Amino acid sequence: VLFPISFLLAKWLYKEKFLRKIAWYSLLFSNFGFMGNAIVKSVRPEIFFDYTIFIMPLWFVIYLWAVPALLMTNDDTQKGIKKTLKALFNPMFISLFIGLVIGLTGLRLPTVVTSIVDTAANCMAPVAMILTGVVIAKSNVWGLLKNWRLYALSAIRVLIFPFIYILVCWLLPVGGFISETMLVCGMFVMCMPLGLNPVVIPAAYGADTSDAAGMTLISGIASVGTIPLMFWLFQMIVL
Repeated sequence: VLFPISFLLAKWLYKEKFLRKIAWYSLLFSNFGFMGNAIVKSVRPEIFFDYTIFIMPLWFVIYLWAVPALLMTNDDTQKGIKKTLKALFNPMFISLFIGLVIGLTGLRLPTVVTSIVDTAANCMAPVAMILTGVVIAKSNVWGLLKNWRLYALSAIRVLIFPFIYILVCWLLPVGGFISETMLVCGMFVMCMPLGLNPVVIPAAYGADTSDAAGMTLISGIASVGTIPLMFWLFQMIVL
């Protein structure tokens, strides 16, 4: 449902094709990974495993389509199967697939390998945050804060989309065939702020990610108040 809605909203907000792609990605995929994992671990640790399984299909959509198509390049002059395959077999998707195979087969890795992977995983969020801060510091912060599009996009992501989700859960008889845990996992995904991929990945390809960093900054600050507000409404109306 969010796929066409996010596309139309991004098209309304931005005329430049690259920024439109950034906005489309940002509206489609919240920061359900870094921030979502941390918040679920803190407030609902008993459903963390369920949440991890719940978001797995989203990761596949992100690294199979969204990252290669929307974030990895802003150059539309290159076409063809070769370019598509090169974008598809990116390090993130390959790593995700390897991890899935290891998990399903129960393959035991050497301790040194698991230690390196755990250490690298712990570095991901801080490094992404540092890069976001660097991008913001290099940008015209005052100019970003005066850009109404960033506020509109952030409000849609952290207020309007979660509220629509709450209304859908209330109006439709989803409780009859979807467990409460599933509904809560969906709520965690819906109310997270904009993610860091639109900042980190295009920056690695030399693109200007100032607007993306501004979106992340504004929605992240706003989410301090909107996440508890949306969950309070969710508890009052749905649960």
